[in-house]
Amino acid sequence: MLESKVQNIKDHQRHIQLSISGLSNEQAYNLCHKLKGCYQIETIVMDVSDCKLTKQSLSFLSNGLEGHKKLSMLKLELSNNILDSQDWVSFGRAISSYSTIKNLELCFMSCNLDRDALKNILNISSPSDNIYLFNQAKEVTLDLQNNQIRSDGSIFVQQILESCKETELINIYLWNNYLGDMGAQRIGRGIGMLSSKLKILNINLSNNSISKEGCQLFFQAIVLAKVLEDLSVDISDNKILNKGCMSIGESLSQLLLLSSIFLNLSQTIIDEGGFIYLIQQLRSLIYLSSLSIDVQKNSGITKQSLQDCFDIMKKEYECIHTVTIQADGFCLEEQVNSYYIQNESIAQKEVNELEKYAEKKIMKEKQFLKQFQQYQQQQQSQQ
Repeated sequence: MLESKVQNIKDHQRHIQLSISGLSNEQAYNLCHKLKGCYQIETIVMDVSDCKLTKQSLSFLSNGLEGHKKLSMLKLELSNNILDSQDWVSFGRAISSYSTIKNLELCFMSCNLDRDALKNILNISSPSDNIYLFNQAKEVTLDLQNNQIRSDGSIFVQQILESCKETELINIYLWNNYLGDMGAQRIGRGIGMLSSKLKILNINLSNNSISKEGCQLFFQAIVLAKVLEDLSVDISDNKILNKGCMSIGESLSQLLLLSSIFLNLSQTIIDEGGFIYLIQQLRSLIYLSSLSIDVQKNSGITKQSLQDCFDIMKKEYECIHTVTIQADGFCLEEQVNSYYIQNESIAQKEVNELEKYAEKKIMKEKQFLKQFQQYQQQQQSQQ
């Protein structure tokens, strides 16, 4: 099957798209030979995930990927291939030869990558090196989920982000990488450096041992990306607590161009106090039209508190069109001043009662906010 696909590659082809289920050394050599003969390639889309790549087969494949001067789109799926850190050197040399790619997608999920492997993939000698591969890309997707990047390797992720000088859209997936608070801060700094171009950011930091301090440092750093319009952050399964949740609201309230926000806060040990504070902080976002928040597996958040949040937003948010809040066993959605309650119906009488209850709750929350501000002022005066 693969042999026929390789044989069908023509020298004049501009677009190469291959999905490979297995790649022996010999097959990799033949593929390399074919790719080397294609001088007009503009697009390469290749899936070699779960192919049991060896150092030799990866070297052949890398050689075939190198030197295509007209290449503007590169999408490589290499997930579920376990190699030694040093085995990635040839691959790094090949892809680092490009500096004009506009659309870049690299997927290394579950490859057991550590700091050294990532350094070799990027073909850099120190964190201060410019990574030219990312310099001209308008869209970047980087999937590093379920690896061993850790805090010390996060500096290279930061360098990748800082190298995305022209990038308008970034998808970066870092679930389960033991990043810790320092890793979260570094990645936030990398995003913050993209202050003039980045409009859309989708980032997954789930299950990375991030505390309330790391959450605060990350969101404070990305505030510098002032032209962000669409933001999606998955920080679930991290113990950010109420303080971390509140810092999210305080930081996002400064990104004034945001029109769409998605936050996954499931299993973050927050309660209704931190959550309602977060909701209140977002009132300053006058362009915000879509807000979606997942707060599943947080025992401190009840359905009643979510209904209260809905009423707060309905009364105080002027531009928002759609609000979706996912919690344990139910999903609440408000759309253009109409209620949609998935998985559980509610009578109009109950809605009216909730609205009356919410008015009282709003007064209490305003009082809470005032007390919290006074507390902050006292803390600052003591310092």
